[in-house]
Amino acid sequence: MFKNFNGLRTASATKFLLESAQKTKFIYPVFVQEGIAKKKKAKLPGIYNYPVKELLKEVESCLRLGLNSFLVFGIAAKKGVEEAYKDGNIVSESIKSIKKEFGDAVTLFADVGLSPYTLDGHSVIVKNGQVNVKKTLETASKIARSYAESGIDFIAPCTSLRNQVWYLRKFLDAHGFKNTGIMAYSAKFASSFYGPYHKNVNSALSSFGGRELYHINSQDTNQAISQLVKDEKDGADIVMVKPALAYLDIIQKAKEAVNVPIAVYNVSGEYCMLKAAARLGWVDEFLGMKEIFTAFKRSGANIIISYSAKKLIASTKS
Repeated sequence: MFKNFNGLRTASATKFLLESAQKTKFIYPVFVQEGIAKKKKAKLPGIYNYPVKELLKEVESCLRLGLNSFLVFGIAAKKGVEEAYKDGNIVSESIKSIKKEFGDAVTLFADVGLSPYTLDGHSVIVKNGQVNVKKTLETASKIARSYAESGIDFIAPCTSLRNQVWYLRKFLDAHGFKNTGIMAYSAKFASSFYGPYHKNVNSALSSFGGRELYHINSQDTNQAISQLVKDEKDGADIVMVKPALAYLDIIQKAKEAVNVPIAVYNVSGEYCMLKAAARLGWVDEFLGMKEIFTAFKRSGANIIISYSAKKLIASTKS
């Protein structure tokens, strides 16, 4: 049984959390792009980048299938971290438009990430070749506030800094956003499976080091579990294991360690592997999806974030 949420979240957030205790919930990632007039193909097969108006059509299409939870990623027209939180930023405008159109019929998550906006492609602010923790968290708080003011149900911080949940929960509460939930990218591993996503949001690395400087080493089980437990303690409503497919053991251990819903992110590289194999006729895509998602559930996932979510649900209903 998960902890009592005490009604301290939005109506749609509370409903989502309670339902995740009873059945597996799906979250569909969507990309919204500034400066385009119509949807265009993303760097992931079968996925699109949307202007706000066409994103509303996509949300409506998903709702007809019974898919009502979305994780929003923004692609700004130009680089610069201020683009993520400026007045009228693309993600905040999307949140406002979706909530105005569909209200509590949808549950919205917004990625509080820096990599789509930084000039060097890193998820953190770098100064003199070092991670500037203070500046990174201050920037993340500005993004979180913008999204909270726009009506987001959950922010999804993914700076991979150890105290990100504590900092953002304290910040949101102090600024009147106690109802805004947090889905933390807790056990986020340094992985080769993020490639298609980074290509789509134009966040290829162009400066020092790699993301393993702040992401978890793939062999480090202890750090992963420690971060999951800490994020729960610091106020996360949902913790996450990312990627999912290569980390089923971590999902299972997380189930034993925390008392909040566990989300898993079936990331872009995992998604594209299955799509490529299906295109070559090596596997049946629908059966492959079902088998993979069953593995996530069996390992202990309450929530599955996947680019395949819409297709799986549509295929099941057809």
